[in-house]
Amino acid sequence: MNRSTIIAIVIALIAVAVGVYYFTADLDTTPEERALTEAADLLAGDESSNLSSVVDTSVNPVGETPDVNPVERANPFSGVKTNPFE
Repeated sequence: MNRSTIIAIVIALIAVAVGVYYFTADLDTTPEERALTEAADLLAGDESSNLSSVVDTSVNPVGETPDVNPVERANPFSGVKTNPFE
């Protein structure tokens, strides 16, 4: 075998070894432990990265919504106190 073939095989073996390590390195923890770790990392993160600190969510952009329900205006039984169909 020539030198370039050997180098290609060595690089392929290193890539496979790195891939195997990457996919099996986190298998010793359970999904619950990984979720707790990720949640703790998110909670301990920088507060400026939260969207609520950037965008003011207390303001309603629609404001007062118009009354567009035609049933409330056209209901002939709105003043009836008992059910007429019983």
